[in-house]
Amino acid sequence: MAEFVKFCVLLITCIAGIQSKCTQPQQIQCGLSSSSCIRYQYLCDGDRDCPTDAEDENPEFCRLWTSSNCPRGETMCKYEDGGSTCVSIPDYCRSRNHKACKGLLDPRICYMVRKKQLMRLENVPASGEVPEETDLAQTHAKVPDFKEGVKHSIKHAECPELYTKVGQNCLSFLFFGNLTWAEARSFCQTFKGDLFIPEDAEDFHTLVQHMKTHHMTSDFWMGGCKNGSWQWVNNRPIELGTPLWALRHNNSCDQREVYLGQRNETVEANDGQCYYYYQAPMDPPSGRCVAATYDKFYFLSDENCLLKKAPLCRLQNTRFSSKMRANFLILTLASLDISLIYKSAQYLMPHKQ
Repeated sequence: MAEFVKFCVLLITCIAGIQSKCTQPQQIQCGLSSSSCIRYQYLCDGDRDCPTDAEDENPEFCRLWTSSNCPRGETMCKYEDGGSTCVSIPDYCRSRNHKACKGLLDPRICYMVRKKQLMRLENVPASGEVPEETDLAQTHAKVPDFKEGVKHSIKHAECPELYTKVGQNCLSFLFFGNLTWAEARSFCQTFKGDLFIPEDAEDFHTLVQHMKTHHMTSDFWMGGCKNGSWQWVNNRPIELGTPLWALRHNNSCDQREVYLGQRNETVEANDGQCYYYYQAPMDPPSGRCVAATYDKFYFLSDENCLLKKAPLCRLQNTRFSSKMRANFLILTLASLDISLIYKSAQYLMPHKQ
C-alpha cells in the first residue's frame, strides 16, 4: 500500500508540466503553432476563430471542407447497398476506417480530423493515411486526458495533496486506483480521510453533478456496507430506495405488492402487471459493499467487496454544520479584545446632548 501511495504522488508530479491539447470530441486544434481549439461547426463559417494563422478559414481548406450536396461540415456517404446520405465529416472519416461507406471527400481532410489538428494542405500526405502509432505513442496520446481528469479529481489549491474541492468538501476521486473496498478505505484513512458518506440528498446530488460535469467514467467505492443491516462506516443507517439507490434490469417478470392500510391487506400492484426493474440493494444482496458506478449513473448499488474499484475519499472535518459555524463565530468574537469592542460600541452609539 505504501508503494502505491508513493506512485500516486510521483505520477501527479510528473504530469504537472505536460502541455494540454483539445480534450472535447467535437474540437480540433487550430494549427501546429497554436494550442487553441475550436469546434468543427465553426470551420469555414466566414469568421476567423483561430487566433494566429486562421487555418479555419483557409480558402483551399474550405473548398474541400464544404460540399455542394450537403450542409457545411458534412459530406456524402455512399453505402454498399446503394443508399447514400449526408454525414458529418468526422463521422465519415471514422466510417472510412471500417469501410462502411464510400465518398469523394479529399483524404487529406480525414488526415487532419484523425490527427485533430488543422494543417496547410501542402504539409499533409496526399494519401491521407495516418501512420499507425506505436504503443509508446498511443500511451503518450492519452496523457492530456489523464491530466484533465487530475484537475477535477485530486488537485485543488484549497485542499491538501490528492484532494479537490467539491461544494464545501475536499474529496479525492482516485480514478486510476484499483482496490478492494477494504483497501480503498485504508487508502483514504492514510490521507486523513475516509470513504465518502453523503450527509443528505443535496450532498449526494452535488457529488454526482461534479462527476457528470467532468466526465468521470470510473467506478468508485463509497463508505457503506451491510454488516447485519445497511449502514455507513460512521454507523449511521443507510436510507434505502429513492433517491440514492440504482435501478437494475431483470429479464424475468416481477409482480409487485402494495399494502393497503385502509383494508389491512396486501395486494398485487396494478392487477399483477409484470415489471422488469428492481431497485438496489437486492435481497439477498449482490455484494455487501456500497459503490457508485458509471453504468448505473453513479446511483448506489450493492457490489462484491472483493471487486477492484477506485477510492472516493472525503477529507475529515472539512464540512461545517450550521452549529459548528455558529460556535466558530462565537469563539472568534470571544478572541477579540473586549476593550476594543467596548470602545467601538461607545463611538457608534448616539451621544446625549
